[in-house]
Amino acid sequence: MEAMLAEVLEKHGFSAQVEIEYKDIVGHPDFVKTTDKYIEFIEVKNTGQMSYSHILQASMYKSLLHKIRNVPIIGYILYVKFRVVLGDNPVTPRWVNDLGMQYVFLPLDAGNNYVNWGLFRVSFKSKLAGPYCVNCRNTDCRIRHIILNGPNSAQLDIEE
Repeated sequence: MEAMLAEVLEKHGFSAQVEIEYKDIVGHPDFVKTTDKYIEFIEVKNTGQMSYSHILQASMYKSLLHKIRNVPIIGYILYVKFRVVLGDNPVTPRWVNDLGMQYVFLPLDAGNNYVNWGLFRVSFKSKLAGPYCVNCRNTDCRIRHIILNGPNSAQLDIEE
């Protein structure tokens, strides 16, 4: 399946298995297309279910790419088994039709809280917090403060 996808997507300017790195955060979007004015990426999922974690992963890639290049980022999640593409672009891209898939417009959130969350996970080796911590009502929580303001904004004790 990857080879078939690559064959079609390469005709539309995408490169397969691109590594992106910002500080200590490393990601591997399945396909990336880079131009001077914007970047598009596609994350492929070959699973029988959709998941919030897929949207979270795509949002993280969007945030990282924006941090690295500071251009608009358009993200897509391609579900092979559903033959559906969820994407940031309000207009259906040509490659979606070339793959014979359906398209659903789904804006992906991106912001510093995703990058801060990634840096938190790398710095503190923790999977407990997430970028959704910014919605928590516990304003005294130091983890929430770090997710909002970055890992250099507070110190955590090992016990936390």
